[in-house]
Amino acid sequence: MTEDQKAGLLDEAGRLLGGRLFDDARLPDYSGEVAKILVDGQWIGLNRAGDLVPNPEDGKTLVACPSGIKFMHSGSRVQVVGADEKPTVSYLFDDTYMTCKFPMSVRYNGKWGFLNKDGKLLVDPPSFQDQFGFSGGYAGVKVDGKWGILDSSGVLALAPQFDEMQPDSGAYAVSKDARKFWIDASGREVAEPRRLEDRQSKLRCEPDGGQRVSRNSNGTLLWGIADAAGSIVVEPKYRAITCFRDGLAWVPFDERREWCAIDRNERKRENGACVKNWPDSNVADARAETMSDDPYESGVLWMRAELEYGLDLREKPPRFVSQF
Repeated sequence: MTEDQKAGLLDEAGRLLGGRLFDDARLPDYSGEVAKILVDGQWIGLNRAGDLVPNPEDGKTLVACPSGIKFMHSGSRVQVVGADEKPTVSYLFDDTYMTCKFPMSVRYNGKWGFLNKDGKLLVDPPSFQDQFGFSGGYAGVKVDGKWGILDSSGVLALAPQFDEMQPDSGAYAVSKDARKFWIDASGREVAEPRRLEDRQSKLRCEPDGGQRVSRNSNGTLLWGIADAAGSIVVEPKYRAITCFRDGLAWVPFDERREWCAIDRNERKRENGACVKNWPDSNVADARAETMSDDPYESGVLWMRAELEYGLDLREKPPRFVSQF
């Protein structure tokens, strides 16, 4: 039961266990277990007799790593123990996302640090205001309001100096003195990265998990659709294709100079109107950028450009141009 943002547990007779409400209360996972209650910021146990007992999760293993390191429940926090079952550090960390990918981010008293695979801290004590997890041997860290880069030995490879920082496809997007740019881990300025994941999303067909696929036919890419398992649903034989929506995909027919809808058996929908330029017909407040004086060909080229961008064959995606 809950009342005024407080919570409590009732026994089978409807009596309030422990005779009071608590900051929070969690039912046991199955019959006979001790429930959890939150008192003054700490989780403790409450048995069926209404007695306060130790937290039933204390000592339970959250994650066990191949190296022998384990993350154990300790109150509302996490204790790190080694293969000898002894704590590797004196700190009890916040219950954040724990993995066996080291160096691993940990938080203590509002500060962040990194734990090595031996269970020891990379920098002791945890001292960073904020951080981004390690990738490629480096992690972004915030010190005194500025961002820098830490290497996997615990040394600042790049002194904190940036107002903002965000990992971005193997580089870091940073801002300094109101200027935004990209750097590598050494601090060298680099070009904006090519985001392959963003590109590949252009080929995906949601929500069924399939995607548009291609084959090269005498130097020309032709397109079809595969399902989530990789099986071909529509053979790659069209100059362009949309994903299925409501059971229909749109493809261009050169002999008609029109886009028409087909079903999964590649039958053209006979009772539906075809359109001259599918990209333009699909957006109400914008038009696809013009790629040919012929509206039909312009739409085909626009769609092909989007698909080629998804294959990383084109620097930028085609644009929609506002009509307002």
